[in-house]
Amino acid sequence: MPESKRNFGLDALQALAILMVLCSKITFFMPLKAGLVSSLLPLFGFLGIELFLVLAGYWLGVFLYRESVFTRSYSLEMVWRFLKEKAIRFLPSYYMVLLVVLGISEYIGYSSGSVWSYFFFLQNFAKPMTPLFMESWPLCVVVFAFLLLPLAHWMAYKLVAPNKRRLVYFVVVLVLILAFIGTKVVYYVSHSVLTLEQWNIGLKAMVVYRLDSVFIGVLFGGLSLSCGKSWKLVKYVGLGMAVLLLIFLFVGIGYLRLTIDSYPFLWEVVYLPLTSLALGLLLPFFSQWKTKMRMVQVSLAYLSKSSFAVYLIHYSVVLQLYFYFWTIPSLSSLLKLCIYLSYVGTTLLLGSFFTTFFSRVLCKYRTDN
Repeated sequence: MPESKRNFGLDALQALAILMVLCSKITFFMPLKAGLVSSLLPLFGFLGIELFLVLAGYWLGVFLYRESVFTRSYSLEMVWRFLKEKAIRFLPSYYMVLLVVLGISEYIGYSSGSVWSYFFFLQNFAKPMTPLFMESWPLCVVVFAFLLLPLAHWMAYKLVAPNKRRLVYFVVVLVLILAFIGTKVVYYVSHSVLTLEQWNIGLKAMVVYRLDSVFIGVLFGGLSLSCGKSWKLVKYVGLGMAVLLLIFLFVGIGYLRLTIDSYPFLWEVVYLPLTSLALGLLLPFFSQWKTKMRMVQVSLAYLSKSSFAVYLIHYSVVLQLYFYFWTIPSLSSLLKLCIYLSYVGTTLLLGSFFTTFFSRVLCKYRTDN
């Protein structure tokens, strides 16, 4: 996206998401004393990834709504071009990092498990994934959401007149949201009470239970174009509601002792969609947030553009190698902090290199084709 067309507020939100993921990794380097900060830091990583899912859905929704309602050029050919463009943009980075992860796994003698599933984004489709490339789970959710929704809209649009597409857009999105919340209800009914670790691996990180998070972002993407004036008016209301919901989800639940063993329905069915809804409510405010500070604009835009590559390498590449070559637990607190800061800097630098490299490759491909 050209710099002049970038959305500062959404760049800031994307940058915030990746910074939250990196901040959460400080607990690997230096255990913190029990307290509010030590309990919230691991949640930063969770919240950052959830924000990625909602933002991916938002941009998908903006594109699909514009193509189907404004230009009315929605066709199977358009869907194919859209998917091809996204594949060219993101798959080379993913596959290159996957090969690097496999090489590191072989080098340090770690069992890779069913590697083939990682090449087809099936590693966490309907069963818990192996620890080989754990941070890849949200990418699988986004991939299947990007495949399912455009095709669902295309089939629905074949059945209605073009002037009904606005309504059909929202009906399809809402049906899919409810359908995948329904998969969590099925999970709740068919499973006994979970521990948080089981919830984390067996529910939170599986495609069949998480597509609604992306579709909630899609819903807000459509609303941003459909409700022009209302979207502008509700930005502070949405921000306030989002803050209250996030306080309840990340502080209130612990304060009220709403534990997973006592309230499994809350955790297994309600918690994740409510988190996505809270993050979606941030979008009216952030999508309209602007600044005249050029340096801030450029910095956040660059961090936003690099966030995908930074996310891909932050754990299974950089963090794994840091702990393989350094005996970090035996070091002093000051050295641990210095190594953690170097880890953040290294990850951002390598992510920037990946982004620049693949941007040039993509530009060359577009020029040649």
